[in-house]
Amino acid sequence: MRLTLRCTWLAILLSTQISASDNRHIIAAAELSGLFTVHSDSANASAQLDGVYYQLLSNILAETGLAAQYSLQVMPMKRAKTAFNRRAAVCYSPGLETFDPAERALLPDNIISSKPFNRALVRVIAKTPERIIRSIDDIKRSDVIGLVRGVPVSTEMQAILARSGKSYLVDTEIDNLKLLISGRVDLIMAFYPDILFAYQSLGVQQPYPFDPNFSPLQIIDNLACYAEHQPLIQRINEMLDLYQKNGTLQQLLGTYYLAPPTAP
Repeated sequence: MRLTLRCTWLAILLSTQISASDNRHIIAAAELSGLFTVHSDSANASAQLDGVYYQLLSNILAETGLAAQYSLQVMPMKRAKTAFNRRAAVCYSPGLETFDPAERALLPDNIISSKPFNRALVRVIAKTPERIIRSIDDIKRSDVIGLVRGVPVSTEMQAILARSGKSYLVDTEIDNLKLLISGRVDLIMAFYPDILFAYQSLGVQQPYPFDPNFSPLQIIDNLACYAEHQPLIQRINEMLDLYQKNGTLQQLLGTYYLAPPTAP
């Protein structure tokens, strides 16, 4: 995907570290490969931030003038959720559906969400076409399965793990894909579009096989905020409508774009 120079400039502008005197509201973004990405640089104290969701939200904040009031900060998912739960952050992305039921129970009731800007779904990926998983019934007791720790786990995903013999928890989809490539696992449960970044990073030209009609979890990606930030949500929704109509959303997300469902 090729982003405009303007989008790149905005991302660099908004990726600078926030000083202690900055009194902008924090939007906590959960670090996800290719979506909200942190590139650490040992030679530079400040990390470089990018990812297609980072570009999207940065663009909206800049174009609406809301960057003067809100600071988009990328952090590990657990820390992002904690910051939102404790109100250190007023908003959280990629949305409430990344919280499992126990985590969501800790949140207050006054949470509002933007329209979806994308969706994510779990694929059960095999190393060979002979092992394509079409249902939970295809899972064997001898199967070893890889999964990224901290991701939401549905009842169906729990059932898959319960039927398998063993599971490995890793930190990223890149690590998850490495398990499959090395043969240490028979299957991985991986999130699309996150896994696309892993394929690109590891130079995998041909994606590994899965059944496109089977997904044990589908969620929408959006922005969740406390109710007093309704004006922000309203402006986000207006810009998402505009970006959807003029093609900017598809351009910014590129191969990561999965047509979002209609907002409830």
